[in-house]
Amino acid sequence: MKTRKKNRAAKSATCLLLGMILQLANARAGSATWAKNPISRDWNTAANWRPQTVPNSTTDIATFGASSQTSVSSESTTIDLNSLIFNSGAPPYTITLDISGYFFYGAGIVNNSGSMQSFVFLQDGDLGG
Repeated sequence: MKTRKKNRAAKSATCLLLGMILQLANARAGSATWAKNPISRDWNTAANWRPQTVPNSTTDIATFGASSQTSVSSESTTIDLNSLIFNSGAPPYTITLDISGYFFYGAGIVNNSGSMQSFVFLQDGDLGG
């Protein structure tokens, strides 16, 4: 009887710990920094981001700093972000969006770079925040 209770308690603790780890992973999943040497200019290519995940969630933060590729494009239907941040010293970027909506659920676009950043919208879409 005691062995069953110990096993049940151990399973419960394991499930609780696993749930907490998954929640932490989900809270951070998707936020990423544009790579210094991305393989393409495509926003939707995970290999262009560090860590290799595409930011596109209401809690995600997309960060841009020094990079060999400062022309970025996306053809997603929409992009949802908490914020998009240009770090101090980031070069001028041109972000071309062939999408129907670009929505922010937090700070929006934050430019700490000291450089002018450009956004080109190829569709009549929404820029919301």
